[in-house]
Amino acid sequence: MDWLADVFNNYKVQIVGSIGAALALQFNPDARRTRGSALVFIATGCVISSICTGFFVRVFDLSQNDDAMVGFLLGTFGGAIVAAIYKAIMAADLWGLAKAAWHSKFGGE
Repeated sequence: MDWLADVFNNYKVQIVGSIGAALALQFNPDARRTRGSALVFIATGCVISSICTGFFVRVFDLSQNDDAMVGFLLGTFGGAIVAAIYKAIMAADLWGLAKAAWHSKFGGE
């Protein structure tokens, strides 16, 4: 059972970030539509917690023992933030924006 403790100690931020994203998944009906979207939601929560935990621990001057707590919170909100960004991009009129930028730069109708 020592190997299990070693795995948890080495990957605790990723594990608790994934757990936080899995718990947040219950409150996001758009991400629960398919298994693929649910896995992407959980994976983005894990990635956000992996990347940002050290930064937030240093910025807020927390102890290294609090990194699992910060990872859980970042995993919880990380999946939701990425899902909201994706939803905003899909709802945006990118073609209209590109046409407006083209016409303002080069003129025309």
